[in-house]
Amino acid sequence: ADQQRTSLYVEAIRQRLAEHPPGTMTVLDIGTGPFAVLALNAAAAGAKKVYCIEANRDAAERARQEIEWASAQIHPCEVEVFEGFSTDVELPEKVDLLVTEIAGSVASEEGLYATIRDAHRFMKKPHEPSSYIPFAYQTLGAPAVDMVHHSGGADPTRNFLRVEADDTTLQLLADPILVE
Repeated sequence: ADQQRTSLYVEAIRQRLAEHPPGTMTVLDIGTGPFAVLALNAAAAGAKKVYCIEANRDAAERARQEIEWASAQIHPCEVEVFEGFSTDVELPEKVDLLVTEIAGSVASEEGLYATIRDAHRFMKKPHEPSSYIPFAYQTLGAPAVDMVHHSGGADPTRNFLRVEADDTTLQLLADPILVE
């Protein structure tokens, strides 16, 4: 649902695939989700083949439906969904490009580091930054005050440890620093 971040991913995929002749790049999307957004964009941008890995059974099934519905727009690229954790999946070939959006509000929240480390086995060139979108993640943190929460706000019962970074009720108390 993050339009800004998604559009940046889509543009990065288009740019990376445009650096190669159409129909020559194989792509892997780990954590494709129910709509296979990154995978479908890679297919539309000229990938030869796109593999998707999704651990959630319902999301994997929905991704297959989305891919089927989009097949006319992505022809002749084949997009294949593997269900399971990427650490348990084997692909039939090594890929040129890995795209993933498995970072939570904290980069390591969804097992990102271990997943990418394991994903090196899927890659033709695992140590080349151009083999990954994104190449790196960072988590920045800063002390902040949530003005709505402290004033009673619309829902004084909300009890949370984290808020969205674009929450306009936040006021930073210091500049953000690199956490991880």
